[in-house]
Amino acid sequence: MHKETITDMQTGTTSTDVRLRGRVLLVTRVIWLVFALILLILFSINLLQPLLGGQTLICPLTFTCPFDAHTLQALQQTQISRLAYTIYATTFGLFFSLIFVGLSVLLFRRVFDQLVGLLASFSFLMLGSTGLVANFSNIPLALQVFEGVIQPLFMFLCFGFFLVTFPDGRFVPGWSWLIGFTLFVQAIFFIIPGPFNIMFWPTPLLLLELALAYGSPIAVQIYRYRRVSTPAQRQQTRWVIFGLTCAILVFLLTAFMENLIPVVGVAAPSRIWRAHRSNRLQFCSFP
Repeated sequence: MHKETITDMQTGTTSTDVRLRGRVLLVTRVIWLVFALILLILFSINLLQPLLGGQTLICPLTFTCPFDAHTLQALQQTQISRLAYTIYATTFGLFFSLIFVGLSVLLFRRVFDQLVGLLASFSFLMLGSTGLVANFSNIPLALQVFEGVIQPLFMFLCFGFFLVTFPDGRFVPGWSWLIGFTLFVQAIFFIIPGPFNIMFWPTPLLLLELALAYGSPIAVQIYRYRRVSTPAQRQQTRWVIFGLTCAILVFLLTAFMENLIPVVGVAAPSRIWRAHRSNRLQFCSFP
């Protein structure tokens, strides 16, 4: 018992953490590997584009790629060469993607048997891959559907449930599993075409929806932190809050850079919905 307690203290987990075992763990690992393989194939296709008459695009999440007429005009006005900007965007994109993919692999190897580790690993894998795979219109339809629909929806589903179950993998309060679906439902309304797409909603309703979708999981975490979390779990929560704050600061920094360098046009997570940028499958872009 003493050894188990020491191990829990070293790994930051407790005996009450939800863990996956047996066939369930095996199946989830296989699904992760299948997702990783498909994303690797898409990344390889991206790298081979110059041989196929196309262009390799490795783009940060907050950038608009490929460069449109507005971006090219802004480059000319600011006297920034297209080559320099391409190198800058590619370097930033690789740095961003490799960090999240690396975290996903680390979680897969170390804590994938924990529910929160599984959810975080899937979320980071999907998020990191958005900068490594480009917009393809000449690949099989199944890969297009995976890239434009399955990947973003699955990412937001995992991330939503990660937010409401962290750090022990349990739903506290018991009905909080409903909150886990908020980001997933929001993602659906960003994808569907036509007037039901969230981008056609009135601005006040859109802002209210965004506040509810992201505020609800945060409210659950605040409740857990104040009512049920142990000191160790509160420390873990603070680390997660620190990481999310850093991510938000990166987005704000990009928005600030847009005012200094117009070509850094914030497409924000529109990279996640890049399928719509080429009118492929009529998906809509994320704001």
